[in-house]
Amino acid sequence: MKTQLHILSKPIHSGKTTELYKWAENSTDVAGVLTPDLNGVRMIYDLAAKKHFPFEIPQNTTVSNIQAIGRFTFYQSAFDLVHIIIEEAFLKDSNWLIIDEVGPLELQEKGFHPILKQIIPAYLGGIKKGNLVLVIRENLLKQVRDFYEIKGYEEFDWKL
Repeated sequence: MKTQLHILSKPIHSGKTTELYKWAENSTDVAGVLTPDLNGVRMIYDLAAKKHFPFEIPQNTTVSNIQAIGRFTFYQSAFDLVHIIIEEAFLKDSNWLIIDEVGPLELQEKGFHPILKQIIPAYLGGIKKGNLVLVIRENLLKQVRDFYEIKGYEEFDWKL
């Protein structure tokens, strides 16, 4: 199995998550997380378990232990769950590991950063076999590539 790092990068609200969801539902050996909006609230979707989990804290809700970026607040427990989901997929040798999305929180060393700083070098260095797909907003692509020292990658093509 060849090691590949793929990046899906398009503008905000251009259908990146929906595109990956449709691709993954018809693919085998796919794990990781998507972050779809359901009824106006961001959720975590575990691709292997095919389950949704709360991610974004609804407005006018008071919760402690959160992560915030801009006008969005997220459950810290959701990030903890994502770390477990990604780590399990990484250890199981899934052919495709998808992480939606790498953005402003990760550039502040928050969000998915703790697990990303472990797995990205493993894929880039050829230590880990399989395919890693990172979803990155188009306007943050250069920053994220520089931050994680991503030199070589392929643009993700859902027709693969």
